[in-house]
Amino acid sequence: MQHKTLLGLGALGLCLAAGPALATNGMISHGYSPLDKAVAGATTAYHFDALVTATNPAGLAFVDDSLVAGVSLFMPDRHYSSAGDASPLFAIGPQQIQSSGDLFVIPAMAWAYRLDERQTLGLALYGNGGMNTRYEGGSATLFDANGNSMTLPGTFGDGTAGVDLKQMFINATYAHQFKDDQALALSLLLAGQSFKAYGISNFAGFSLDPDHLSDQGTDYAYGVGVKLGYQGKLTDALWLGAAYQPRIRMSNFDNYRGLFPDAGRFDVPAMANLGLAWQASDAWLWLLDVQHIFYSDVAAIANTADAMYSCMQGVSRACLGGSTSTGFGWQDMTVYKLGLQYQQADWSLRAGISYGKSPIRDSEILFNILSPGLIEWHYTLGASYQISDSLSLHGSYMYAPSNSLSGRNSLSGQAEGSQSQTLTIAMSQQELDLGLSWRF
Repeated sequence: MQHKTLLGLGALGLCLAAGPALATNGMISHGYSPLDKAVAGATTAYHFDALVTATNPAGLAFVDDSLVAGVSLFMPDRHYSSAGDASPLFAIGPQQIQSSGDLFVIPAMAWAYRLDERQTLGLALYGNGGMNTRYEGGSATLFDANGNSMTLPGTFGDGTAGVDLKQMFINATYAHQFKDDQALALSLLLAGQSFKAYGISNFAGFSLDPDHLSDQGTDYAYGVGVKLGYQGKLTDALWLGAAYQPRIRMSNFDNYRGLFPDAGRFDVPAMANLGLAWQASDAWLWLLDVQHIFYSDVAAIANTADAMYSCMQGVSRACLGGSTSTGFGWQDMTVYKLGLQYQQADWSLRAGISYGKSPIRDSEILFNILSPGLIEWHYTLGASYQISDSLSLHGSYMYAPSNSLSGRNSLSGQAEGSQSQTLTIAMSQQELDLGLSWRF
């Protein structure tokens, strides 16, 4: 009997310049330029450089004519382990496998040009983290309806398994300072993303289109969105900022219309930011941000593994590729960020910390082996040196300590007497950023 029948289961040029692995706050980067990354991304109410438009476009109104460019060396460590047996459907291992690929180069750049004292234009290019895993080795055991089993190589019994999702944004911004130290702005976002998946074809039995589920190469999707922002002074020393980016509706990944809900749709989630900045003295600046990411609005990210059992009971829309099919089961995420800057002469020193509870439920471990977005804490440091009146050098470092989550294999079976298998996923991260800014 073919092993795909035995399993009967179901479950990311544009060659993007960025190549990140799974990002820091779920799939959203903790910051975009070396300066705001050094304060854990807490820049909704402040404006270090032209890349502020990635967080709050209104900050552009207070940026001089300038160009900023940076590059990140992103170093994630992600792995999973399994313990115990599972029946009557599917068991992984038991084993412990670490994902290969632990160094990614991520560029970002932005330009700002003041039309007059009130109006500023900006153009920025940056990426989100996306998802990236590649698990080599291991094995999986598949069961048929009579309890017969077959053990096959690979995390899901289909050889090397993994996914690669990348997102890139071109951000064109118009900012208007409508009175002294008060500004509103609008960004037009052109979004592109790429995706590929491999080693998961054993979920074909639960897909509406099994020929477009796995190993279909790299596919691309595009969308258009907006970001709105406000930034202004409440007092001589206190700034307030707010920004909102609605969900970006993306075109479908046609090559993977048998994997994601709604025949291959993977939208960019909405985000809302609120921040304060306090200039305590000429030397000291304090920053506080709250960011909410609406993962629950995107079916491919939010739908839970319960849909697999509905598919088995004949509900076609719950099968992979259907409108209510399984996603990664993520919840919304709220991130709290605190940053500090000390400036003296030609030097600026920065530090930051942020926390956001991981969006992954312990009931959704199985598919999140492919997307272990578990990072909760970020610790950041950075510095800038003004080389000349127009040129500055920037650097930052981020450390995200390991976080792990354990839960039941959701395909262990729901029947009485079914054995349960425990799966554990884990991730830690480091990132080094270097950049230059030029005022002209």
